[in-house]
Amino acid sequence: MSIYASIEGIGGDGDPEHLGAPWQYAGSHILPAEDGPRGGSIGLALIPSHITRDGRDDQPEDGAPWPWLRLHLVVDTNDPAVLINPAQARHLAEQQHTWADQADPPEFAGGQHWWIDCQRGGARWGGPGSSDRDAVVARLAELRAAHPDTVYRLVCETTRSTVEDE
Repeated sequence: MSIYASIEGIGGDGDPEHLGAPWQYAGSHILPAEDGPRGGSIGLALIPSHITRDGRDDQPEDGAPWPWLRLHLVVDTNDPAVLINPAQARHLAEQQHTWADQADPPEFAGGQHWWIDCQRGGARWGGPGSSDRDAVVARLAELRAAHPDTVYRLVCETTRSTVEDE
């Protein structure tokens, strides 16, 4: 039995009919076309609040979902990619924003999220984040002192905007 509950993605079951399936990706050398072949789906699923680690189903049904969102891609070709248009992107973004607003831990709800973004040797990673700006700034100072050749940024995100400090 799956612990995940699907929420509306695009393509496949539960797709809003006006969006349809994504377009098939034909390679980096082919310009997509509106009338190009379509197929596959992008699915989203959350873990409802009533799911617990011990397997009991005794939490409230209307609580915040767990802070993990499953995104899965189904393709009709051998290349694990699809193309989406702006309407599909907006729909997926809205679904993700709605989930994130519900799933945020209480210390983040409606507040600011601070984290460290790092770029090193062409790779990028971001820290898990905190609502404690001073703690993140202190950790950023430690990292910058220990690895002066690495680019670190302090990032602050609210539900409406992101601010970065190079």
